[in-house]
Amino acid sequence: MRRLKITALATSAISIIVIAGGTTDIVHARSPVIGALTGIDSAGIVSGWAQDPDAPSSSIAVHFYVDGPAGVGTFVATQAASIPQGAPVAGPHGFRFAIPSRLRDGAAHSLYVYGIDALNGAD
Repeated sequence: MRRLKITALATSAISIIVIAGGTTDIVHARSPVIGALTGIDSAGIVSGWAQDPDAPSSSIAVHFYVDGPAGVGTFVATQAASIPQGAPVAGPHGFRFAIPSRLRDGAAHSLYVYGIDALNGAD
């Protein structure tokens, strides 16, 4: 039986039905990581949450880049989204990250935050 492998989707999850040799196989595409940056306080602490809907009870890694997205910007840190929280998704999905003092220099910087897929490690 042939299977169609979906490795990344930019939008919501879908199901694809593959018909081969008279049999039907339903292949579920991976859901994208969801999350939000909920704030940056005056002490430079970034807070938010990230969850992989395909592993809803697991915490996932979160990557932080400055001055450009992954592949262009500077990688600053990785951290687990493992702080217990209630809403909008219950479980070990919260994160808090201290912006490094070298970046608190009065200049404008952009911060890019990525939840990392629990199964294949993709940004």
